[in-house]
Amino acid sequence: MAEVADARVREVGQAAGAVIGGDYVSYYLAALSGVAPAPTQAVDQLKRHLSPG
Repeated sequence: MAEVADARVREVGQAAGAVIGGDYVSYYLAALSGVAPAPTQAVDQLKRHLSPG
């Protein structure tokens, strides 16, 4: 049973690492391109849609 829990924790950690890595690459490419990495309207709408309240 502990092996299953360990595998799930590892999978979540890998997914979180991929998201953080993607965020870093996105930010870095924006900086290289001279684009200010700012919030977008689509992201704000998605956040409002997914918020519990």
